[in-house]
Amino acid sequence: MKNGKPAIKISSIACLLIGMGCCLLTFSAASFAAFAADDKGTSTGQFLKLGAGARAEGLGEAYSAAADDASAVYWNPAALSQVGDVSATFMHAALLADISYEYLGYGQRLGNSGVLGLGVQYLSMPVFHETDQSGFETGAGFSPGDMGVTLAYSFPLGEKYSAGVSGKYIRSKIDKTASTFASDLGILARPFGNDLRLSFVVQNLGGSLKFEQKSDPLPLNVKAGGSLPVAKDWLVNLDVNFPRDNRVYAALGTEYRLKYDEDSGFAGRLGFNTRTLGDIGGFSGISAGAGIDHKQFRLDYAFLPFGALGMTHRISVTVGFGKPGAAKASAKDLGAAGAAVKNDGVPAISTSVVAVVLAKVSDPKVLAWIIQLKSPDWEVRRKAVFELGKAKAIEATEPLLELLDDENSKVCGAAALALGHIGDKRALEPLMERLEDESAYVRASAARALANLGEKGAAKALKTALQDGSSQVRKAAGEALKELASK
Repeated sequence: MKNGKPAIKISSIACLLIGMGCCLLTFSAASFAAFAADDKGTSTGQFLKLGAGARAEGLGEAYSAAADDASAVYWNPAALSQVGDVSATFMHAALLADISYEYLGYGQRLGNSGVLGLGVQYLSMPVFHETDQSGFETGAGFSPGDMGVTLAYSFPLGEKYSAGVSGKYIRSKIDKTASTFASDLGILARPFGNDLRLSFVVQNLGGSLKFEQKSDPLPLNVKAGGSLPVAKDWLVNLDVNFPRDNRVYAALGTEYRLKYDEDSGFAGRLGFNTRTLGDIGGFSGISAGAGIDHKQFRLDYAFLPFGALGMTHRISVTVGFGKPGAAKASAKDLGAAGAAVKNDGVPAISTSVVAVVLAKVSDPKVLAWIIQLKSPDWEVRRKAVFELGKAKAIEATEPLLELLDDENSKVCGAAALALGHIGDKRALEPLMERLEDESAYVRASAARALANLGEKGAAKALKTALQDGSSQVRKAAGEALKELASK
């Protein structure tokens, strides 16, 4: 990043294209020949292609490497490794001809061993009325519908790779009912670090649905995908699909997120999918969507035009707890990670303090924030301090006390405020000392922190601060004294 502006990672884009090319070259010429437009209509269980989550649909269904919520059960079981402690999502889709489609997904992290996921797909159609040979209704009718239930599991393969497998039960009803079982297999890789992610997925492997005498296979699909943040808050995804019952098609999606504040944001999305190109007259193949998020909650919407046939709409709600991909790493591993961070002249939080603290912490979010306190970037340190204060992470008291001596006054002031929110009485003396700091911002922050701490022993120091040369500090000290008097 130069001059405070995010630079597009051209070299990383090249890596994405090279990685995708490597995935595609795993298929021989004979394999490509097996995927052709002439095979349309040769598989059943078409509802299995309908996707999961409005975010993914807004991205043109280019999501196998980017999925970081419970919808990963559908897109790539290996991508479940990217969810936090818990993730749940629900989507409703209003399709053509009054057809409705629902998806419900859930993911639960099982410590370091992996992530377990559950997904349910349900497609419902209007009632079809039976007619006689003359075309008159007989009074009888039936309601077609489809359902799929998937149980998935993702597990790590070292630091840069994860694998996933799922088993699914599929039931399809027209006037008769058929059912079968199938599975998905997936790989997710971060070969060059956390930015570029590559995926390889096999969907709907095995199984067929038999209505009366005829048995038809499920829509087997093989895909290779990639996801890359080309700049801060700007994501680009690409999937290439090799379906059993259609020609090879590509999906491309991009998302840009605007932050309101640390807890909220708005995302705009645009996608392009070549699957229906040439099959439907009019405007099709393009998708668009938007999403708003606040803390653990996200609301997404997407619309997909189908030319002269009309428009389809999807809306989904997602909730997640825990930082995406936050396995509960051991204190030993994170202590080593903290020691490996270069301080580049920043007054260091001692590695011994970090190691002792990490041994007491089980929350992966708190662990990550404590590690970030050693970052050479003051903005990263300040953000981590803010999060620790908001979480009232008492385990972070010692490293935050050391940050009161940080070379950046904004970090010092943030550390003082965080200590006040946490409420650990060990911060009393250090905060009173900060009332004499050379920075007015730090002095004012210390006064506010002492008010939150609620210790009447700070009253004398706060009264002295009423004579401070800064009006900001005098105001903070006066408000702190009033608050202490009311307790």
